[in-house]
Amino acid sequence: MKSERGAAAVEFALVLVPLVLLVFGIINFGWAFSVWTEMAGGVREGARVMAVTGDAANAKSRTVDMVVTAKLTSADVHVYVDGVEGAACAPNKRVTVTAKYPMPVPVAFPPFPNTWQINRTGAMPCGG
Repeated sequence: MKSERGAAAVEFALVLVPLVLLVFGIINFGWAFSVWTEMAGGVREGARVMAVTGDAANAKSRTVDMVVTAKLTSADVHVYVDGVEGAACAPNKRVTVTAKYPMPVPVAFPPFPNTWQINRTGAMPCGG
């Protein structure tokens, strides 16, 4: 029995590391999925605003307002009409709103990156 005295502590230490990595990996994935989903709604709303009003600044502002978790700025959001940024919305054209966000990882581990790039795009025909 004396030779097995520290076996439980060693086994616990060996199991603890993968368990902690798994738990924090689940937390990071959940946070990233939440931001990804929120950004999808934000760019879709920005595309709708641009398609209805034709105001790119208002579309950017609405996208930023809708994506609260990611803390987007206007520089992270781009509005395109038929692939041209700053073009006017007209019938039979397609508006696309793209948002790019370098999400800081809430719980970072040294072998993995500290940020994840999340890109979302929303599109809608001009004129609503």
